[in-house]
Amino acid sequence: MQFRTLDRNDVNMLTVDCLGQVTEQISWTGSDYEFNMQVSFGKIKIATTQSIKLLGLTIDTSLPWKCHIVELTFRLNKACYIIRSIKPFMCLDVLRSTYFSYDHSIISYGIIV
Repeated sequence: MQFRTLDRNDVNMLTVDCLGQVTEQISWTGSDYEFNMQVSFGKIKIATTQSIKLLGLTIDTSLPWKCHIVELTFRLNKACYIIRSIKPFMCLDVLRSTYFSYDHSIISYGIIV
């Protein structure tokens, strides 16, 4: 296996699965440039993708967070449905606990980024 030092132009992120094999790459793009690079691992060519999920955050090539917002919207809709469906049967304390266990954790994860 050969390694090389990455320079400032190598602006790629690699996703590594649990076996340590590289499976996807994402090439960052900007408003005034696009950087494409073919990466291979041994004889295996690594596929370039438009977005990846890394530590629960969906990141795409130009970092506008659109993919991540779509993912969050889907998850929050499910969490709100849970609260709406149990509202007639539960007291306010249980609803509040349900909110903090589902909705609030989805909203607050990754907020520092």
